[in-house]
Amino acid sequence: RFVLAAFAVGTVLRILRLNQPVTYDEAVTFTEYAGRSFGFLLSDYSFAGNHILYSALARLALLVFGPHTWSLRLPALIAGVLVMPLGYAFVRTVFNRHIAVIFLCLVAAGGSLVEYSAMARGYSLVWLCTCLALIAGHYFVKSENMWAATGMAASCALGMWAAPAMAYPALMVYAWVLFML
Repeated sequence: RFVLAAFAVGTVLRILRLNQPVTYDEAVTFTEYAGRSFGFLLSDYSFAGNHILYSALARLALLVFGPHTWSLRLPALIAGVLVMPLGYAFVRTVFNRHIAVIFLCLVAAGGSLVEYSAMARGYSLVWLCTCLALIAGHYFVKSENMWAATGMAASCALGMWAAPAMAYPALMVYAWVLFML
């Protein structure tokens, strides 16, 4: 029950942040990329702040739900919410349930994670892809399954497409898997 309560609190904290004023980076994401065609936003990387995967997901959300602040931020919210159970599952398999609950509480109420989960940028997708890569990497270490290695690589690649800052978590994931092997 405590795990579900922590998950619910984290979700509510993220939803409450959706109505914050739009930041400069979010406005640029909307006006320069998410508000344009898929072909343009996937092919133009003239602005280093373009988080291509996020822009594509935001474009999709804007097409489905209309031009609202919350629809622009919806992909970040979904990724930020999914990080909580995936991170909990990973930490529980690597350590134990007590450490996993502590981790979940830190992720659910962590200020930066809550903020980035309600900001129209690709950083919450980076966290999501990092969790997916860690889960796939752990499965690869245990079973040496090539599908797990492919999933780890795909998660890292998607994360880098979401934001170039994923290079650092990707290096961490690969180093961790190397040391575990």
